[in-house]
Amino acid sequence: QDFMSKEERARLMDASVRQFNHYTDLASYGPALRFMTDAIHNPINEVSLVQRGVAIQLIQQRHLAARTPDEQFFTAQALYRLLPQDQGTALAIRNLSAQPNASVIQAVLEATKNQELPSTPALIETLRQSVATTQMSADQNAYARDVLGPSTPGG
Repeated sequence: QDFMSKEERARLMDASVRQFNHYTDLASYGPALRFMTDAIHNPINEVSLVQRGVAIQLIQQRHLAARTPDEQFFTAQALYRLLPQDQGTALAIRNLSAQPNASVIQAVLEATKNQELPSTPALIETLRQSVATTQMSADQNAYARDVLGPSTPGG
């Protein structure tokens, strides 16, 4: 995106919104999700507030309707990058409380490690509880211990 003109970036952002809204399977809308997230997150793109709002609303709707672990992970990951930290933290706590599975936990762990979500006591406690009660792979448990500290249950 850094090597595209402002006009091309805006055109591709509009095309990504259309593609994202047109498809229902992650394989088809995933590239648009990635482009929209990167475009909004990168200040060089100067995404308008309207485009940003539309994209975030579409991602939120898709996240609420997510049926597969991959959809839950990638839509949550995008939202944690794009929402203000307080809203992202509230969403993460809701996700962990409502549907704690390995994908939801992984998205929160990555966002916490990347400082896209702050390590608030409420979020960390909810993460610890979710890790303790959710079946995860050995690698995921190791990652959770890396992010949350060695006293993290699991694995």
